[in-house]
Amino acid sequence: MRSKFIILFTGCISICLSSFGQIRFVPDDPYNLYSVGINVGYTTMYGDLSQSNPQPAFIANLSRHMSSNVIIGVELQHGTLSSTEPANRWTTGLGMTNSFNAFNVNGKVTLAEVFKNPHNIVLKALSNLYAGLGVGIIDNDLTKITNKFKVSDTATIDPDFKKSSIALVVPLNLGLNIYMKRFLGYGGAQFNINYQLNYAFSDYVDGYNFSPSTTRNKSNDMYSIFSVGFAIYIGHVDDYQ
Repeated sequence: MRSKFIILFTGCISICLSSFGQIRFVPDDPYNLYSVGINVGYTTMYGDLSQSNPQPAFIANLSRHMSSNVIIGVELQHGTLSSTEPANRWTTGLGMTNSFNAFNVNGKVTLAEVFKNPHNIVLKALSNLYAGLGVGIIDNDLTKITNKFKVSDTATIDPDFKKSSIALVVPLNLGLNIYMKRFLGYGGAQFNINYQLNYAFSDYVDGYNFSPSTTRNKSNDMYSIFSVGFAIYIGHVDDYQ
């Protein structure tokens, strides 16, 4: 009965939130079908300006567990990106603040999928690690951006910046899940540590896209979020037997 139920549910098409997965070490240990949670952390900007300023980020998650070790989901992000360029030969200083919203879909696989039934503490610890890849979009809203290379300039650098844009992103996730069998009387919960590096198919995440004669920038922008979070599980397999 259990095998029929699992096949039925793994065949369903569902939209879920990511960053949380449940790790199990015993093959017949039942898993939860879904998990919901939140992460909080800080951002780092990799763009046209040389110095990134850590800013807060908040992530809402809902995941579909295809098995104990394979998770597919989506996530919503809201946060701030900030970076600056100190005074140098071509500017008296630049700065930007991006209040962004992002949405992405992720797939994740834990090392428990590789280390089947680990029998020592080292392999069990490694089995809690996961890696994942996804796709999504980011909506950039530059609430603050310096529009002159030098304070003394009379003209702004309009061709070289945008205050708003939308870009496709590819997120890479690396993280650790710590499963808590019981939490405050509830049947399942999880603590999560996650690092996500997002590659954007755009050079306007930080608002700037300088001409080659201005800086050495030749690449699209990237940003990362390091976060910790908490999730609870819903729809346990045992509940349906």
